[in-house]
Formats: sequence, structure tokens, C-alpha cells
Amino acid sequence: MKRIIILSIALTLSFAMLLLIESDSTVQAQQSQKFVSDTGILSLGSTQSLIITVVRSAQSEDSRPDIPLLQFRRMTYEEPVCNAGVCKQGVASATNSNPIQLMPGESATFRIGPDIHGNVRGMVLSNSRDVKVNSIVFDTSTMRVVSIAGTTTTMYWP
Repeated sequence: MKRIIILSIALTLSFAMLLLIESDSTVQAQQSQKFVSDTGILSLGSTQSLIITVVRSAQSEDSRPDIPLLQFRRMTYEEPVCNAGVCKQGVASATNSNPIQLMPGESATFRIGPDIHGNVRGMVLSNSRDVKVNSIVFDTSTMRVVSIAGTTTTMYWP
């Protein structure tokens, strides 16, 4: 009986000691930076396309080929509902491309339209600041550039 009591006390003290031990090591997840380049909402005609081109710098700091560097996103919007000069529209559909790996000096192009027209938005999501984005609206009937769509690039953390 004394052995059981001594064993119980030893186990209780061992458990209490484990609870009091504090670990100095902390687990820290690596924060990866993410960048988004966004055209905003553009209104395309029936013969127009939004063409987004991404170029990765040839002097890239990050040349590991196993990192998915970018992804394209297309969003289409419903017809706006207007009230007193304020128009509201919702997202009708959104699709993402598969992740694309760009080696230094490579480029990728994404086209929205001409089969998709109305209010559209194009985005490029990347985990590298070494990509440059250019967007144009192109008319396929006249074979001319209608406009150069400005893109805003913002950085976010998930």
C-alpha cells in the first residue's frame, strides 16, 4: 500500500513539474508577402478584349523554379442597378487560373474577351515583387489598342 501511495505522489509531482516547465522556443510561421495587381472594373464592348501581360524580371532575386509565382483572376459583374445616380453591381462570376511558374525573363498573357463583354475585372496575384504587369483593351475588329488599362498593385498578407 505504501508503494502505491509513493508511486501516486511521484506521478502527481512529475505531472505538476511538466505543467510548470515553460518552453522558450516558439513556432513562427514564415510570413510570405503577396502582391495583387488589379485593373478595376472595365466595360468591354462585344469586339473588345482585356489583355493582361506579366513579365518577370531577368535579374530576379528569387530564381527557384518550384515556387508558383503568379495566378490570374477574372471577374465579371452583373448589370448595374442604379438609384438616384448611384449604381450597384455584384459579381456574376469569378475564375482563377492555375498557378503559373515564371522563370527570370519569362512572361505570361491572359485574355478576357471578346466572347465575354460587359463589366469585367482582371487581377494578377503573385508572391514576387519581380513581376511587372501591363493591361490593354484591344479591339479585335479594328485590330487596334483602345486603351492602356492602369493597374494598381497592392501588397497584402494572408
